[in-house]
Amino acid sequence: MEGNAGRKEISLPSHIDDENIDEVVIYPIQHPIQWDRRTAKEWIGSCQIGDRQIEIFFTRLNSFGTSSWRVDFRKEKHQPKRGTVAETISILNSVISAIKEFLESVKPDRLQMSPTNTSREKLYRSVIRRIKPQIEQTYNITEKSYGTLFGEFILSRLNDV
Repeated sequence: MEGNAGRKEISLPSHIDDENIDEVVIYPIQHPIQWDRRTAKEWIGSCQIGDRQIEIFFTRLNSFGTSSWRVDFRKEKHQPKRGTVAETISILNSVISAIKEFLESVKPDRLQMSPTNTSREKLYRSVIRRIKPQIEQTYNITEKSYGTLFGEFILSRLNDV
């Protein structure tokens, strides 16, 4: 296409249409995480997206001989449950960016994501789907199911890396 050299074409999720495309361009793709704490046992950070404060936690698990961690993220309790499409996209991208930064810095043997409900499971599945192409040279991603309970997603560092 003339005049578009160097531009990358992207596909937007199906729920973004002419009515809400404007809100997508208002927010940047991701927001930087401000790390409050980075220790051998935990990383805690947050980012501001619109009027929403998102917190992300990496917690080291008691494991024998391996570096195993758990990640979780949430909005502050007093904030509305749902945001705009743009905020949702920004939250996902910011969380993915934080996970990538953590994996590159700490290089854990395992990172677990354990959903506590159906909504959270869908959210984690979306994070996994988006991050997989960016980390599959270094980490294997598996999903463990525990019958009727919600399973967990596990990122395991590949041995030859």
